[in-house]
Amino acid sequence: MYGVSKCAFVPTNLERNFDNIEEAKNLERRSKIPLKFGEVILWNESDCDHDKRIILHIKREKPIYEASSSRNGLILKVGGVIQPTSTTSFWTPLCTVTMPETEATRAEPDVWLYAWIRFETTMKSGLDPFNMTATFESFDSCDPSDQARVCEAPWNAGSPDSKFGVWRPDPKPADSDDEIDIEPREGWHLPEDKWAEVIKMQLGLYVGERLLICKELSQFDFIIPLQKPFSRGTDKTLIYPAVGEYFHFSAIWSMQHNGFLIYELQPVPLLRQHVTSVNGNLLTRVVPASIRGLFVDKEGTLGLIDDPHHLLSFFEFHPAGYEFLKAMAEVRAVRTSENKSVRYRIVRTSGMSIFENWLRDTQFVVGPVKGIRINEDTVICAKHPNVYFKIPNNLKEGIPIGGGVQFVGKRQAGVDSEIMITECSPCPAFTCKNYSVSGDTRLFQVYLKPNCDHEQLAESDSMGFVDFRELETPCRGKFLAWVRESITVNDCRRAATIMEVCSTAICPPLIAMSANSSRATSARTTPAGSSIGSRSSIQSRASAATSVSSNRFVGPSSRRTPSGTPQSSTSSRV
Repeated sequence: MYGVSKCAFVPTNLERNFDNIEEAKNLERRSKIPLKFGEVILWNESDCDHDKRIILHIKREKPIYEASSSRNGLILKVGGVIQPTSTTSFWTPLCTVTMPETEATRAEPDVWLYAWIRFETTMKSGLDPFNMTATFESFDSCDPSDQARVCEAPWNAGSPDSKFGVWRPDPKPADSDDEIDIEPREGWHLPEDKWAEVIKMQLGLYVGERLLICKELSQFDFIIPLQKPFSRGTDKTLIYPAVGEYFHFSAIWSMQHNGFLIYELQPVPLLRQHVTSVNGNLLTRVVPASIRGLFVDKEGTLGLIDDPHHLLSFFEFHPAGYEFLKAMAEVRAVRTSENKSVRYRIVRTSGMSIFENWLRDTQFVVGPVKGIRINEDTVICAKHPNVYFKIPNNLKEGIPIGGGVQFVGKRQAGVDSEIMITECSPCPAFTCKNYSVSGDTRLFQVYLKPNCDHEQLAESDSMGFVDFRELETPCRGKFLAWVRESITVNDCRRAATIMEVCSTAICPPLIAMSANSSRATSARTTPAGSSIGSRSSIQSRASAATSVSSNRFVGPSSRRTPSGTPQSSTSSRV
């Protein structure tokens, strides 16, 4: 830092012969005005005295930053970006400052935000007379029109988006603009493309951590880039959004987040807010959905709900049936990187004494039904897709892994999510097309049919619905795909169904050994860790499920293993 000499305010090239003497006087008067905080000046190399560390001549420029003051001192309004790998570091073109944790949780990384920064100069020694320190004061605003400037950040300099930051790609571009208009072939399904660069005044549910989920556009994340309080009621009280509250919002597409950034948010007081539990989860009554193995809330406001811990796997067998039995459940939202259309997961159930008592004391018989053997001791079937059927050792002979099975099962009192097979016989019609082993993963090639209403799911005659996760569903009738048992993360499967698709290629994919892989063992275990586990132990472990509240919605999903070490889900992806 250099100081500015007094002579810098004297105009050096002032013309002596002006046609208008008043113009000359005004020019000289403006030149002698002292500099104010936040003003921008321009000078050349020849205008500096490097020995005295001063600037001798300056030229005033148009101000770039808005200046103001606070009780702590003078502040500038500067644009910058929060670093994704260090969420308390705020990078600006001037400098990088450290934010308090309370401020960092309000904002989204990799978004161009405006903040108030306090600049101070101090004298440390005679050799270094000027020293500048920058201190973060508070966030101010987020302008959606400035988001292309995110590419100015050093960590985005090598990104291809940095060279074309103004272009926002369609996440599902058309294959060709020269398609011939013909009648669609039989069984061919073309999904509706609901993507647009700007979304205006849609209805969304706030689920925490600056995320809104829109039921009509469940395949996208809608992120609040900077959480700010807003006025509510006649007294204009400033409050923050609450979990379970509905909002009308407008949003713009973000390349860095592969989702939408909200720039307009309005509460909807006419819609009743969802009740939340003490854990911050949505508390709702769930009923079985039309898609077997999944659920919906009784009011039909959330969409499909997954039961990854198999807490309600025997719900369909209760004598009350689908129409009369309801379950009170705590559900958490997940990001689109985890599920595209099934955005909620059951983590706990409560207030189900009738169902609990029935499970504790009741035995029942299932079958005959048809399914497929997926490992040494487990069979699954399309009719009951969220139930594990255990095959005893004396019945395994003659039924290879990947082979079709017709069986009868009996549920023992007190056993959750598993039914013991008592009779079975081969069923060649349900045998997989091909079977392969890659690393520690068993792969089954089966025929699938896409689901027109939910692009994340496809249906198999032998396995029921399977999860496509981040893969695109082919827009055709029946097609071959390689499926595997879903990987387990934090004692919970990552997919919305027991089986997930890993490839639609003809040849089996190569999958490396993974510590997170769901390895088939000699005994199929429940989420509680034992083949005959109590429901209380299952629910105590269910609270560790990955949810909205455990991440910041940036980049690959980050989870914590039971030992407490961060672990990226990308390492377990196919």
